Amino acid sequence: MFSFAVMTVRIWLMLVVSPVGDLDGHERSVEMERALNAPVPAWLELADPIEGEVVRDENLEGDYRPRSGGAMNSRTQVWLPGYDEGIELPHSIDWAGNNEEGLGVSLNRDGQRLLVNQGMTTRLYWVRGGGVVEESEILVPHVTYDQGAKGLITSWFWAGDDLLVGSAVILDRTGHHVIEERFYVFDDDLKVLSRIDTSVLKASDDGGAELFD
Repeated sequence: MFSFAVMTVRIWLMLVVSPVGDLDGHERSVEMERALNAPVPAWLELADPIEGEVVRDENLEGDYRPRSGGAMNSRTQVWLPGYDEGIELPHSIDWAGNNEEGLGVSLNRDGQRLLVNQGMTTRLYWVRGGGVVEESEILVPHVTYDQGAKGLITSWFWAGDDLLVGSAVILDRTGHHVIEERFYVFDDDLKVLSRIDTSVLKASDDGGAELFD
């Protein structure tokens, strides 16, 4: 298990360590290089990495919460807990095929804010009475902005009232080989991005993360 603290909120992540193989990819385009090497936007602040701590399972308190928040999605609809019928979204989700585990979406704990990940775009929808959704503006980073090799953060999910956790796959310059997978915390209220330092795991490749509490 892996835990970290940010501000006054403690979050527990369960990191599953597994080898990460090669991915089918293409040489980076000029547009991709420009995006990865863009300066940090004025609205975003970078914080020091959050150092992790390995703990024993029995020390954990709380309940496992899927990063989707119990939501499921297809390309055009989202199924939310408590609603028998799917909710039609104003925009289709750019996700390959149906995604029954809801990895393209994340519903916050009170069931009122729905994140929809669409590549380098993350949309926020407020869930109103009767399953009506209303889009609201949200700014989240999609570039790691770290020193050295950079990558894209393409998946954000709720970990608290204003706290998001995301992952990024770092590829080599050919776009074919995975260097590592990184995890990040973003405070949506303060607009602060922090990388999670997983070096305590003493593993070269991190296969994924699940939100425990």
